[in-house]
Amino acid sequence: MPKLYYSTLSCGGANYIAAHVGGVKFDENVLVNIQTHKLAATGEDYFEINPKGNVPVITFEDGKKNLNENVGTLYYIGKNGGLLGEDETATMNALGFLASEWHKGVGAFFGKPEGAAREKAVANLAKQANFFIDFYLEGGKNEYMVGNTFTIADIYASVITSWSYFIGLNTEIPEALIKHHERIQALPKVAEAVKIMKDYEASVAK
Repeated sequence: MPKLYYSTLSCGGANYIAAHVGGVKFDENVLVNIQTHKLAATGEDYFEINPKGNVPVITFEDGKKNLNENVGTLYYIGKNGGLLGEDETATMNALGFLASEWHKGVGAFFGKPEGAAREKAVANLAKQANFFIDFYLEGGKNEYMVGNTFTIADIYASVITSWSYFIGLNTEIPEALIKHHERIQALPKVAEAVKIMKDYEASVAK
């Protein structure tokens, strides 16, 4: 069976959540310390598994090439867990937007930009947030991103939006997107997955 390598708060965590929600089983869910690039439980060098050093990664035992890009890993989980929705193409389009625009828009603030660089980042964040709301949530009328059906895109989007709380950016996020994030996090299976991840990470850190 394949293995999933992830970290709790990164986009890799979205894969763990999606797998839990969709009932997709892995031989092992392997927590990675993304700061040290070591496996949290054993201290093994993560670069030996993925030379790129990023999470998520799904590895296979049958010689099939690893999946090491978030859109690919989420597609694998969505396909096997029934989380692609009725319009698979639209879901992939949403994942593309999240990976190329929303992820980068929020992620830009981890570098703590200042002055003109921050102003540019804030303007881009507002632009992407408005597009997210208008195009995917239809002005805030829809509860979910694709055909008003819960998909892997909603899980990924919610994880990205959650980063805003850790970097003091949540006041810059429009209410419609905060509500979308809270709605997804409140889903029983999502909340259960988040708790399992956090509890395990805390146990390994002891």
